[in-house]
Amino acid sequence: MKRFFLIIVVLALLAALTPASAETVVDKIKDTKSTFSFDADADLLEVVFPQIYDCDAMLIRQGDATMLVDTATDKMAPRVIYMLDTLGVEKLDAVLITHPHHDHMGGLEQILEHMPVGMVLTCFPDDENEHSLLMKSLCDRHAVPLERFGDGDRLEVGGATLDILLKADRVWSVNDRSAVALLTFGERTMLLTADIEANTVNRLTAEYPAAIKADILKYPHHGKSWLGTPFHNAVGEKLAIMTLNDRPTQGKQDMRVRKIKVYLTTPGFLSCTTDGATWVIERSHEKDPMPPLKK
Repeated sequence: MKRFFLIIVVLALLAALTPASAETVVDKIKDTKSTFSFDADADLLEVVFPQIYDCDAMLIRQGDATMLVDTATDKMAPRVIYMLDTLGVEKLDAVLITHPHHDHMGGLEQILEHMPVGMVLTCFPDDENEHSLLMKSLCDRHAVPLERFGDGDRLEVGGATLDILLKADRVWSVNDRSAVALLTFGERTMLLTADIEANTVNRLTAEYPAAIKADILKYPHHGKSWLGTPFHNAVGEKLAIMTLNDRPTQGKQDMRVRKIKVYLTTPGFLSCTTDGATWVIERSHEKDPMPPLKK
């Protein structure tokens, strides 16, 4: 009995002395009193969303490397530019366009005019539609290389990687053929889903569940539709981000029922920062007078 009691005491002491495992996501929007901070010399990945809605744009920055994924509409592009300027971004190594629709590439011309861009990346042919033709014309006019990426490619942003998944059939809609990418830095992941719809959601869930597991989900198509339990089970996200304002949508309602936290891209900037072990979610510049939307 004494020996058994001693073992229990030793185990309890070991448990007390063992440091608790780090949180995967520290939500400083919800927990305003959180004192979590990264080490002063930590190598960080930043993912920042500007104050836009019903369109997509996000900055990925790791060290000195930068990539802008989509450029919003021409109407909201000034807010993308305002975010880049406010964050001190003076150049973009790449602009990745997930698919040729106005709400994802309408702001490209303003971005190319505002700062140096190393290349524009697309997974669609030049003649896919009028937006693809415009993309090619803009790149030619600004002497910016237009490069192709494909299924299975791995793109790098500093020490972070984007693994590309293009699993739609050629006859499916442009939205369903959007570039899906798993952003990885250390042990942390974010799934970028552009505007994929039911066909691609179902195929990824059924055939590629291991490839879409992620801590954070960039919810597809501005939260318009629900995604289904199998998809959420495969991703296993701890929170989701919708490029949306505060109006109700099917996706938002579904996530509320599932009790999965959703953050919108208004107000201010929404940032997700990680050292490869922990994500920190914050909102900033909420009170800034944002550039007015173009008419």
